[in-house]
Amino acid sequence: TIIYCKLIFKHKNYCCLSGTTQDRCPGGITEEEGTTMEKAIISISQEAEYFFRRAMDAEMRNNPTQVLEYFNKALSKDPGYAMAWNEKGNYLDLMGKLDEALSCYDTALKLEPGDAEIWFNKGLTLKKVGREEDAISCINRGIELAIG
Repeated sequence: TIIYCKLIFKHKNYCCLSGTTQDRCPGGITEEEGTTMEKAIISISQEAEYFFRRAMDAEMRNNPTQVLEYFNKALSKDPGYAMAWNEKGNYLDLMGKLDEALSCYDTALKLEPGDAEIWFNKGLTLKKVGREEDAISCINRGIELAIG
């Protein structure tokens, strides 16, 4: 098991190994920026993290057939990996599979109810399906969490 420090800055997640002090962490943020972020220690299996990174790489390479396969593998290794549920939801949203995306966001929120990014993402998808009141509620919840 690897312990990661999950840093939330605006609507992006950045991870760096916990306990490290560097001028720039692998996520591309400075220590100064890190002082304004919410930090949460999460435990992720090495296999789940490996497949999560493969999914993100496949997405950047525009390889849609592998993206969901890798997200599914990551989640089979660690069903409690909220960030993977969130990112899978983002990808499903991008593919137009909005109901499946909402299901992923709901699962992620059960695991990490205090994650502002998941609330924002769910709100944006709800807007796309025409559920504007629910969308506004989710986005407002994300704002509350983001500003403390």
